[in-house]
Amino acid sequence: MGQETSKTVIQLAEEYIQSKYERVRLLHRTDKAEVWLAADSTGSFVVIKYIKLARLPYSTLKGMGKSLWPEVIYCTEDDRATLVVEEFINGASFEELLENSQYLTEARARKLLLQLCDGLIMLHGKGIIHRDIKPSNIILQRLGDHDFVRLIDFDAARMVKENQREDTRLLGTKGYAPPEQYGYGQTDQRSDIYSLGITFTEMLGENYNGWLRPILEKCTEVDARNRYQSAKALKKDLLHYRRNRLLKLAAVVGVAIAVVLAIWFNLQHSHQEKIIPPAVEEIMEEVKEKVPAPSAEEKTPEAGADKPALQENKPQSQGNRPAAENPPHAPENNTAPQKEAAGDETGNNAVYAKYYLNGKRQGEWTDASDTPINNWGTYITIPAAIWKAWGGTYPSDWEVRVNVENKSNTSWENPYLSVYTTDGVGGESKNYVGDTLAPGESLVFVVPMADFDLPTRHKGIRRQEMFFQISASGNQVLFGEKAEIIFDLDYR
Repeated sequence: MGQETSKTVIQLAEEYIQSKYERVRLLHRTDKAEVWLAADSTGSFVVIKYIKLARLPYSTLKGMGKSLWPEVIYCTEDDRATLVVEEFINGASFEELLENSQYLTEARARKLLLQLCDGLIMLHGKGIIHRDIKPSNIILQRLGDHDFVRLIDFDAARMVKENQREDTRLLGTKGYAPPEQYGYGQTDQRSDIYSLGITFTEMLGENYNGWLRPILEKCTEVDARNRYQSAKALKKDLLHYRRNRLLKLAAVVGVAIAVVLAIWFNLQHSHQEKIIPPAVEEIMEEVKEKVPAPSAEEKTPEAGADKPALQENKPQSQGNRPAAENPPHAPENNTAPQKEAAGDETGNNAVYAKYYLNGKRQGEWTDASDTPINNWGTYITIPAAIWKAWGGTYPSDWEVRVNVENKSNTSWENPYLSVYTTDGVGGESKNYVGDTLAPGESLVFVVPMADFDLPTRHKGIRRQEMFFQISASGNQVLFGEKAEIIFDLDYR
């Protein structure tokens, strides 16, 4: 017994891992770490890491589930070392693509950058800075016709510490790490943005000179104050840079035309005799037509006994929030009911997204608005007698469908749905990519609820906020860009 208690935490953890996993081959070894490919009893692969560093963010990542980063299955540490078992990510690294001169296209690079921004927003929100973003640590995976990226190797990562002027460990890769990572200050989220910019500059090739170039140049400013200050700010520019540039250009051209016309007018009339026209009395009538309200509500079958009641939450600016019983149900087919949005202030330049939970339309009241309303949500209370019988995930027949219709006269390119959750402890992030929509075309994003874990208990409640955000290239007005569903697992 005395010999057993003298073993360190890491030694005991090693014995546990050896009993559970069989080493397959050594993947990587340095003076600071040893990385093994291993397999469990079912033949599924994992990665085992023995790292001679402490205070790494793996325990925080473990609580955040699986997303841009590998799922952390097990981790433990003492004051000198960290032992980790994590998901094995299979795919080609950006480094392998560069070695074969397989550069990214502009559209493909934008999609992958948006995915990385979504993941970094979550990581930085937890105070985690990766500090070693580079081509070898970004893995490209392909599912059907769609690409997805995964960010690996958090061995150089750190947690942000308030009032600390510089990092205690100077880690990272030369050429990809920003100046502050070499002892000129404390690294923060702008350091990851720098490394991301360097990486994608390489991935687009040395001759690339498209619209992404000024964005990447801003990412890689030497002075961190001149970079994007957050991944969220970078994502915003990726989504709207071309549109904003065209709007600015149009404004400049408009001013120039106005100046030229004013000069021409003055030259034409400077030497002419001024003629004062006679007074004219004009009478104008204003006729206001009322738009009739929808004649009938969409019919919905009765909910089953295991489907909880829903309540739609309208924004505060709309007045009191009405509570309505809207039980979800399984859809009878894959075509959700369609309804024309009221108003025509957007002309023919609008794209409409409508949300359905288990076949039941959510946020229908926003159709009455002529302008997009993106602060609405649906609140769902699930009784304990129901959710405790589910296990760790939502039922397999639960799903959220987002129907998107392009009613504009131009194509809506590279549509992209981001879904992320938070329960106060951790969260998950998933991305869904659609095909470009020609005028008049529509698509459906299907989000299976079984892909998400139930919320963990936090401060006496189990509540999960699920956020939806749609992005695309184009200057169309998007109705339904953002939505939120809150699941409240009641204990009563």
